Amino acid sequence: MVAELNKRGAFAVPFAGNMPKIDIIACNNDESRTVYLQVKTKRGGKHWHSSIVGSQPMSPKNDESHFWIFVDLGDVNAYPRYWIAPE
Repeated sequence: MVAELNKRGAFAVPFAGNMPKIDIIACNNDESRTVYLQVKTKRGGKHWHSSIVGSQPMSPKNDESHFWIFVDLGDVNAYPRYWIAPE
């Protein structure tokens, strides 16, 4: 995911700090916007394994900065598919 973001013109780095909900920190080319990404992957099956504990319904924010990236790795002979959702 980091390589794909960098290929598309963003500056992205994997994050290995003590923040459990952040896997990647990325910003745009002029560093005017930074986003924090949590990546969830699966190779097969129908279900994503995550938790909604502590979740509440909310309206979209104009300045959203935290997102989940769902990556379906699927077949090794196909490109991964991905979906982006606000945290």
